[in-house]
Amino acid sequence: MRRPRRSPERLACLFIVLVTLPASCTNNEQGATLSTAPSTISPSTISPSTTAPATEAPPVSPQAASPTSANPGTEPSTTPLPRSLTPLALDPAGFSSSIETLDEIVENRVIGSSWRDGCPVALDRLRYVEVTHFTNDGRQVIGELIVDAAVADEIVEIFATLFEAAFPIESMRLIDDFAADDLRSMQANNTSAFNCRFVAGTSGWSWHAYGRAIDINPLVNPYVTASGIQPPEGAAFADRMLPTPGMIHANDVVSTAFARHGWEWGGNWRSDQDYQHFARTDG
Repeated sequence: MRRPRRSPERLACLFIVLVTLPASCTNNEQGATLSTAPSTISPSTISPSTTAPATEAPPVSPQAASPTSANPGTEPSTTPLPRSLTPLALDPAGFSSSIETLDEIVENRVIGSSWRDGCPVALDRLRYVEVTHFTNDGRQVIGELIVDAAVADEIVEIFATLFEAAFPIESMRLIDDFAADDLRSMQANNTSAFNCRFVAGTSGWSWHAYGRAIDINPLVNPYVTASGIQPPEGAAFADRMLPTPGMIHANDVVSTAFARHGWEWGGNWRSDQDYQHFARTDG
């Protein structure tokens, strides 16, 4: 009996399954499943932090130009990642990374979302960075960030240090997967960098608009002010003595790694501590 022919599309899918080894031909974080909802916090021993004065405390807020309503249960966009068919190889014994100019797929994700005409940095000045990181449940996955080309190499070096220390990062996806809405990204405990927006309540650009700021595990490292906490769900983590995976402290592996490369930490601000926030404000 003559066997039916498989379509080119079916053959391509089978090839992808054999090469990348996911359960199906879906596009999940370069072949690894990545949840956008905060996972269960498990206890571990963490020492309390101390703070030191800084010169300025630019607040973090939802995107000023086009705010959207908060919805903690909203799933992010399922837009495929650029190299979903040719993912970086996860090295079980080490760290993987890549730095690329923004290709057409990435540009289509960011234009009209985190980037628009009038932003202080051109698209060709930005770099798409992928790095291996540990999740809260100990899996190794590939996260993505967009940063200024001038800091891309040091960002890779910093995250290599965090990987070596097995520091957990729950989610690392472009903020465009959350409609460029800081609040939604923070509520999902998503680590992100570039976002063309103003400092809240001002007409001045945030360092995120230059690709020179990054917010790490923002749910468990909230922005704490006298008038409130962002995200509001982060109020449970305002107590910095809590044994919480992914929490950042003074002189820990995270704050030390960023400081070594000249990045300022919002947890050191004199008031209104922004524990999630690191920025490269020189150069």
